[in-house]
Amino acid sequence: MMQSKTTINKIKLSKLWTLTAITFLTLFTGLAGAQTYTNGPLSTGATSSTGTAAPTGYTWSEVQAGNTNAGFGANITAGFTVADDFTVPAGGWNLTTARFYAYSTGFAGTTSPFVDVRIQIFNTDPSVGSPTPIFGNLTTNRFVSSADANMYRIFNGAPGTTRRIWEIVANINTSLTPGTYWIEWQLGNGGISNFSPPATIVGQVTQAGWNGKQHDINAATWVNLLDGANAQDMPFKLDYNTGSCSGTPAPGNTIASATTICQNIPLNLSLQNATSGAGVTYQWQSSADGTTWTNITGATNATYTTTLTATTYFQCVVTCSGNNGTSTPVLINMVPCYCDAGASGSFERIGNVKLGTIDNSSTGGSGYQDFTAVSTDVIAGATMPFTVTSTNGFGGDRIKIWIDFNQDFDFTDPGEQVYLAPTNSAGPYNGTIIIPSGATLGATRMRIRLYDNTDSDNNGSCGTDNWGEVEDYTVNVTPCVPISVTTQPTSQSASCGQNATFSIALTGSAPSASWEYRTSASGIWQNVPNAAPYSGVNTNTLTITAVTSALEGYQYRAVFQGACTALDHSSIGTLTVTPLIADVNPPSATICAGTIQQLSLTNLTSTLQSSTFASGSVNLAIPSADDGSLFDSNVIPVSGIPAGSIITDFKVTLNVAHPWIGDACFVLKGPNGQVLNLDYFLTGTGGVDISTGFTNTVFSPLGTTVLNAGTNPWTGLFKADAMTATVPTGFPPSGPVGYTPTTSTWNNLYSTLNGD
Repeated sequence: MMQSKTTINKIKLSKLWTLTAITFLTLFTGLAGAQTYTNGPLSTGATSSTGTAAPTGYTWSEVQAGNTNAGFGANITAGFTVADDFTVPAGGWNLTTARFYAYSTGFAGTTSPFVDVRIQIFNTDPSVGSPTPIFGNLTTNRFVSSADANMYRIFNGAPGTTRRIWEIVANINTSLTPGTYWIEWQLGNGGISNFSPPATIVGQVTQAGWNGKQHDINAATWVNLLDGANAQDMPFKLDYNTGSCSGTPAPGNTIASATTICQNIPLNLSLQNATSGAGVTYQWQSSADGTTWTNITGATNATYTTTLTATTYFQCVVTCSGNNGTSTPVLINMVPCYCDAGASGSFERIGNVKLGTIDNSSTGGSGYQDFTAVSTDVIAGATMPFTVTSTNGFGGDRIKIWIDFNQDFDFTDPGEQVYLAPTNSAGPYNGTIIIPSGATLGATRMRIRLYDNTDSDNNGSCGTDNWGEVEDYTVNVTPCVPISVTTQPTSQSASCGQNATFSIALTGSAPSASWEYRTSASGIWQNVPNAAPYSGVNTNTLTITAVTSALEGYQYRAVFQGACTALDHSSIGTLTVTPLIADVNPPSATICAGTIQQLSLTNLTSTLQSSTFASGSVNLAIPSADDGSLFDSNVIPVSGIPAGSIITDFKVTLNVAHPWIGDACFVLKGPNGQVLNLDYFLTGTGGVDISTGFTNTVFSPLGTTVLNAGTNPWTGLFKADAMTATVPTGFPPSGPVGYTPTTSTWNNLYSTLNGD
């Protein structure tokens, strides 16, 4: 894609900006009431670049050629956010809701998995310094609803329905004065795959002004959102109005992040319905009995975060022009926090705990250690292996493990003791934990107790024992997503002695793969042996090193499964082995006695191979001036072409939107000095309108149509002629000062492709 970034002459520029200014005033004069700001498009239409139609009622959101990233992480569980800027015009905005977009790869449910939204708004770039947000935080869940966005995110040229995009709506009642702001957000969906697609425009990989950022909270670092070298923006929508509030507010229900909570755990409160307009005020109230209410000092925003010391009711009084509306109260029950546990002895201690991504070595020296900051995802319905080691262990020791599956702050419910060592030993203790399919999703606590089974007075989940140690960890229960194959194995071809690979790409919960083979299409399937020439037999990629002709016609397939997916098979790939063909040069010779004749031996199989190489998109600014004094040049990178190769065909595709396309001249110079004239001005063909340009205009020796036989916007295949002239110093002709091309030089250098 080529994008014009330069100006045109003063007369044309003046006309252009006059038209733009009039259009702007027409669009924005007298705006009032409900409005929506959209930060970038996402849909690319109902037909993919390969001509595949989207399912009925849906469109594609297709990664454009030149980009490779389907989405960025803005995942609460992983500790990432994304941020982007927006500008509030004169008059200001009264924000009511924000809408964001995300997908969970392989998620097959018909109801959105997204249930959590955290938002902050800044009046400066949040990646510079440590600014304080003017609205919101990353602890309050502002989720209102989520629904199907009727789009599927797909990679370029690879339509599929494994990445359904959901729209997530959040409550952001606040007013903004004119200026530039940044909004930072993250989304939660129970810990499964969670990605947010960037803004997408057909035929474009980036835009001037795109400047989205990603925040790694754990590492406390910010990075620019880039797809390769291409800056990206994030799509979101802001609903707002510009008038004053009116009538009596109807805030609806009081929304709480939890209705049962223990002391010192943050509680986030918000309102079901937003109240539109300027002049809205809020006053949160609390009550011990739901009858007598007390104003909470300082709680005057649309949301409120607090902790409990007792069971409490909450409501919010919303006021507009003296009219009060009160939210429906919510009762928050306070329950005791997890009980204390530990040991008083100073001998055996837990040495190391391994479960999922947890691999934690204890620091020792205490009968209790709080490692709740150390966590791992576990999958509902899955069986998880673990290992616990001990330090200074005794032969009479055992361990017990509990997990609070229903998240009620205790370990006493049926099934919450998940492991008891079957015999006394000094360890290590190896076993498995079954995560119930009905476990409450989200983060909860796991407790491990090491104790001396021959001298124990308390080996339960609470209290102090004579010997041993207790450690607490966090496990995050995530839903089980069935396995989906995103890339099937394909047939491969290799010459004798070369390597071949077969690959499969899987999404879903705990995917695993191994490989099978058969010697022919009618053969019996067997496990691929984990020995030469094979490697990677239990991974997603099978490699065959130095194939031989004996493997000709062998077929391969992957066997895969997951936490909630039974054994299944992939599609079949066939291996074609090309034999070596010897070529002796010279084939015969006559030599005199005592002389030496050199012979060369080559493999025709490799020397006659045909390959295709592509440069990918090249972005250039197209200068413009009536006097022909401006030019630009760029090297198109095409790597990997072996020396001595013969180029049999080439294609150059132009996508140019230029304000004065009749002034443009495009020339391609090959590595051998040959020059190809793609376009030598279009003035004579009517190319003098602001709407003219090239749209998927392909030049190739295979073309038969000259350029001036085409019509605006010159879409399709056109002729390109090779020249044998040597390029003179100063190329292109309008290049360095002091070089003035003559008519004969011009004609010798360029073909008369378009007849001008």
